[in-house]
Amino acid sequence: CLPSGLRVVFQEDHSQPVVSVTSVIDRGSEVDPVGKEGIAHLVEHLWFRSQRGDLPSTWDLLKEMGATINAFTAQDVTTYMTVAPGAMLPAVLELEAQRLLGAVEGVTAETLTTEREVVRNELREGEAIDVGMDSLYAKLYPAGHPYSRSTIGTRETLDAIGLADVRSFVADNYTAPNTTIMVVGDVDPEATSAWLVQSFPAALLEGPGSECSARLPA
Repeated sequence: CLPSGLRVVFQEDHSQPVVSVTSVIDRGSEVDPVGKEGIAHLVEHLWFRSQRGDLPSTWDLLKEMGATINAFTAQDVTTYMTVAPGAMLPAVLELEAQRLLGAVEGVTAETLTTEREVVRNELREGEAIDVGMDSLYAKLYPAGHPYSRSTIGTRETLDAIGLADVRSFVADNYTAPNTTIMVVGDVDPEATSAWLVQSFPAALLEGPGSECSARLPA
């Protein structure tokens, strides 16, 4: 755990020349603003559509690296999972830093509209089969409890989410103290620590507001 509050875990496994990077944001649908349920899940989608300058989208960059990617949003967490060739680890770590610096950078109102339709399709699929944890939680928790709300939201709440809402949600929740990064696979922890120092600005490593005292090697 670093002074900024960012938590980083390494585990070496040299059995295959690949690396797995999993980032857990300790924020999920329970912090969705009332009337904008589904925003945490929508932000998860939009991260892959983010774009820095003239570079391809995050999704395309990861695919160009040969990465396998996935993500999910639950009540308490939003989790991003990337498996890539070991040589791609520095590039993957750079994207991890960019998520905390601007998870929806380059996302436009048009992109938001497009991705909202993707989420609506997921909502329709869930309604068609009428199963899943959202239905269970609605029965387990009383109305008004954050866990009783649908992680994916409703048609009305999704319509209420604008670009300013998305940016505000990211600024409030995608922070170093809310984040744990797990790097597992064909890695050298010392070298990976050096790459983190290079990829992550000081504000994400040495920032205030945490009881953590560990430091990455320079």
